[in-house]
Amino acid sequence: MANKILYIATNASAGMRHFVVSILKIMFEDTAFECYAILQSEPGNDYKKDIPDSCKGRIVFMNAPRGKFQQIATLLYPKSLYTCIEKVCVKHHIDTIHFLTEDPCISTVLKSLKKKYNLYYTVHDFVTHEIQYRNVLHRMWHDWSLRKRVKKMIDSIDNLVTCSRFQYQQLVESYPHKKVYYHVFPSLVTDVVKIGGKEVVELRGIGNYVLFFGRVEKYKGVDLLYAAFKDYPQLKDEILVIAGKGNVYFDYENLPNVIWLNRFILDEEIKNLFQKAKCVVFPYISATQSGVFSFCFYFNKQVIASDIPFFREFAGSGVHLFETGNVVDLTEKLQEISSWRVGNEYERIYSEQGLRQSLLKLYKV
Repeated sequence: MANKILYIATNASAGMRHFVVSILKIMFEDTAFECYAILQSEPGNDYKKDIPDSCKGRIVFMNAPRGKFQQIATLLYPKSLYTCIEKVCVKHHIDTIHFLTEDPCISTVLKSLKKKYNLYYTVHDFVTHEIQYRNVLHRMWHDWSLRKRVKKMIDSIDNLVTCSRFQYQQLVESYPHKKVYYHVFPSLVTDVVKIGGKEVVELRGIGNYVLFFGRVEKYKGVDLLYAAFKDYPQLKDEILVIAGKGNVYFDYENLPNVIWLNRFILDEEIKNLFQKAKCVVFPYISATQSGVFSFCFYFNKQVIASDIPFFREFAGSGVHLFETGNVVDLTEKLQEISSWRVGNEYERIYSEQGLRQSLLKLYKV
């Protein structure tokens, strides 16, 4: 009789959605398991478009709460989600639940779930990232709606999962009595990303640029990359593209060689965006883990990244590191790009077989 697992994902933001889809595709195909899932989609981030038709019969698709009132009500008590979890588990005789996307709303029903089920929890950010808060209320909301609830999940669930070796060690040291598991980071390159089909119209006729891709947030160090292009004339002939939605947290001026795409980048546009880039830069000042590397390796692009612990795990895989926060070192690395050889590391790092094997170890199979 196959082992049964229910996967829960209440976050559908682009990175999380790709993360979840990759894991589900692997696990739903494995004959050792009978897998089910409850997935909450958001406007512009619909799980249905990425999930294979063969899996949809075992998945409940829901909409994430919209608007502050619904969000607060769900955080206080996720009635619809909790009812759905109970219904699916009873119907299919499931005793193992794995939460994949932080899922802060579960914290209020955690005590009840722990009494009935064997719980697993994927830890994305054990240490809080640097955030540029808009005001005191924004700080309070983030702390109440996310951080305190995520900490409760980590503190309360006995089986913790991570895709970062550095974070794995942190969790083992912080929770010596828990079971902590590591599995390789799943590729975020979905079938939709591979096919592409949409041109990034703002970059029509523009290519061979330095690319930053992802939501603009303080911990990602976008200000350092911008400063390199603003303050160092060595880069005046290079083009920088900053592609991703977010609140720009630093003062900046419009530079002729810096192009801002401050909007959500569609999955169908990612292929076009990466294929035309000469390299991709990750100037992060901190990061627990990141899946965007998989785009770089899939499209065979040079990578320049800060030497934070998670990025150091890719040393020797064609990732070129610079000293975190050091704009001079970053500028020098950008000038050296043309002398580097590009190696094809995607299959080795993001092979489905490697992911399958490390996932099976979580559940003792």
